[in-house]
Amino acid sequence: NNIYIQTDYDPYAKQNIITDSIQYEGVTFLSNGKSKFKPSPIYNSLFFHEREFYNQKLEGITYRQLSNLGMFSYIKIKHTEISDSLGNLSLDVAILLNPASKMSISTEFMGIFREGFGLNGQILFTNKNAFKGSEILSLSISGGFEDLRTTENRYASNVGPRLSVTFPRLFLLSGLNSYVKKNAFPKTTISSYFNFQKRTQYTRLLTNASMRYEWNEGNFKKHEISIPDINFSFVTKDSEILNEFDKLSPQQRFKFEDAISSGIKYSFTYNNQSDIRVKNSDYLLIKGYLVGPTAIIVSAFGGEHRAAVSKAITLWGVRYATFLKAQMDYRKYFNFKYRQQIAIRSFFGFGIPLDKNGVIPFDQLYYSGGANSVRGWRQRTLGPGSFVDESNTIDRLGEIKIEANIEYRFPITSIFKGALFIDAGNVWTKEADEDPDNFDPDFQFNRFYKEIAVSPGLGLRFDFDFFLFRFDVGVPLKQAYNRTKWKMEYNATQYNFGVGYPF
Repeated sequence: NNIYIQTDYDPYAKQNIITDSIQYEGVTFLSNGKSKFKPSPIYNSLFFHEREFYNQKLEGITYRQLSNLGMFSYIKIKHTEISDSLGNLSLDVAILLNPASKMSISTEFMGIFREGFGLNGQILFTNKNAFKGSEILSLSISGGFEDLRTTENRYASNVGPRLSVTFPRLFLLSGLNSYVKKNAFPKTTISSYFNFQKRTQYTRLLTNASMRYEWNEGNFKKHEISIPDINFSFVTKDSEILNEFDKLSPQQRFKFEDAISSGIKYSFTYNNQSDIRVKNSDYLLIKGYLVGPTAIIVSAFGGEHRAAVSKAITLWGVRYATFLKAQMDYRKYFNFKYRQQIAIRSFFGFGIPLDKNGVIPFDQLYYSGGANSVRGWRQRTLGPGSFVDESNTIDRLGEIKIEANIEYRFPITSIFKGALFIDAGNVWTKEADEDPDNFDPDFQFNRFYKEIAVSPGLGLRFDFDFFLFRFDVGVPLKQAYNRTKWKMEYNATQYNFGVGYPF
């Protein structure tokens, strides 16, 4: 029968006074005074309508969608049986919504361990229903520092603000909203951030602006696409790395130059771990980046500007990045009796410059090692390829990355859990090294498998259900630069700390 939605219901009040009502698409919206919410986002969350048969599944989806809006602290769907003069029965439905706090301020602190110990902090301001259309406005300022374990200029630091607005629909794509199913829970996030980074060899300024669309496909699939996604990266002129440009190859040099990039990002996620009917669950994440397509089109017509020395495409005198990047992360979880589990992960990623004189920006390159990678090496200290130079802590990056991990997880007590694992992987560059004295950092099919580093280890987890802290010990077994020798190097043991499972 009738559907009523009260947008300012107080579950603790003895009586809720209603002084205003409006009709929207056959639904009656009730409130005390003028409602603070536009009706369309709430109506779009309904999966049942007048003159339809009651369906418990659709009611559950409606509840979930109203919860996903993030606007309400209390949601109740109440039914009242109605009988007409002929004795026919139907239901009046009252959806009672209590608004969450419109504005909130929260703080967050996080200890980190990558190359050394560090601390990050964030202050977050949130404004819900910012424009009365169930939008969420967020402003945050974050920053922190980290010990790099170097002999001088040890500490790296970063600080910067971030601003975002999330809409419960496909913003500026009103025509597509009617084609995307409502149970896809579509939303759009417009965001921008600025970040100041200072490390031993350089100081960088990063800024980004993007519009990201998200929607679900069924219960286990999710799509995200960012269009446009614009990035600016600038290295300050007093950075030490600029004094060493003569020692770097042209490819290495480009990685520390100022850069602009603009393009499209897409990701697909499949995750059925929440399905209780599936014993051995799967997780798949595929990402793709197409950056600089407009520059390639302009270049085809001869209208681009190029730097005099590097011949790279430039915009306002700044290098314009053009590249294609794709990666896949697949995980399989085998569950056994007594809460035992074997988790397997494989990762493959590559990047290709689209311009013959172009390179992939520094922050889009791959690195290996660390608490969520090959745990026998510190972050950014493995590879590339069979390259070996212990003094080089800048450029252990590459355009290609391959990793595989297997971990056996088992309970010790209700809180303590153990793990045995083997990690393997490396990164490679697209270009060969010009220095014949070093081993090869580039990817070649006839030898890449010989340059995969291997690290076994064991771990201890402190599992408090809502929070998991882990401690992993990884030991190098096979170095990437030694293609035939296998030896446990206990003197190079690495200790890794983390929150949550590594995969």
